[in-house]
Amino acid sequence: MKMTGLFLISFLLWLPASAHAAGADNSTLANDPDYRLAQQFIEQEKWAEALPYLLRIEADIKNNADVYNFLGVVYRKHQDFTTARQYYNRALAIDPDHRPTLAYLGEWFLETGNPKGAVDVFQRLRQLCLDCRETHILRSILVKSGLNPP
Repeated sequence: MKMTGLFLISFLLWLPASAHAAGADNSTLANDPDYRLAQQFIEQEKWAEALPYLLRIEADIKNNADVYNFLGVVYRKHQDFTTARQYYNRALAIDPDHRPTLAYLGEWFLETGNPKGAVDVFQRLRQLCLDCRETHILRSILVKSGLNPP
């Protein structure tokens, strides 16, 4: 199942909202050239190129849900689902309501063959925010996958 276009749309829609994620200090990230380069590579779907920048940022800036989320995305795109899940879990440990991570975790569940897990994450997103971009995007991905989320 190819969801690359949907990922790019979800990433681009998520960017402006990320600065408002609870618990995330993105004032440092906004001025970090490595983070900006990582974002550019992710927008271009150049996962391998984004990874060293994200790892450098992770070493410098501890406990940032956005950084862990992006690392989860990059590892998921490399089909390293175990490492991706570890990073998603780290992001959610910092901010259990981090909507971008929840949306990408829904995609992770689909890609690992667990559509029920994806629907469960979607329902959690709906509880957090019925009319948020992440909720709409995950719903669209679920529908395109043949699921009919509530």
